Amino acid sequence: MYRNRSPGRTFLIVILILFAFAGAAVLLGSAVFSVQQIEVNGTVLITPEEVVRLASLEGAPNIFRVRVDRVTAGIEQSPYLKVDSIEKRFPDTIVLNVMER
Repeated sequence: MYRNRSPGRTFLIVILILFAFAGAAVLLGSAVFSVQQIEVNGTVLITPEEVVRLASLEGAPNIFRVRVDRVTAGIEQSPYLKVDSIEKRFPDTIVLNVMER
């Protein structure tokens, strides 16, 4: 059956939803989720700095905005590297597991 809601209750629900979206936007833009650590595993001849450069992870991007497919494509531009796995460890670490070919 149809329930008749009061205008005050509907207004409160709308306000709560707006606050939830605003909170999510603040968290996505905050420094709490900026990538501060990048671990590179599996390299011997190629430096970890070169892997990070190929992955385009310089400048402390937000961890939620890091696209694993783009990081993989960037690293695999090098004919000497293959990505084994990429792991996001919240709140601020990305682990790049690569293999040298």
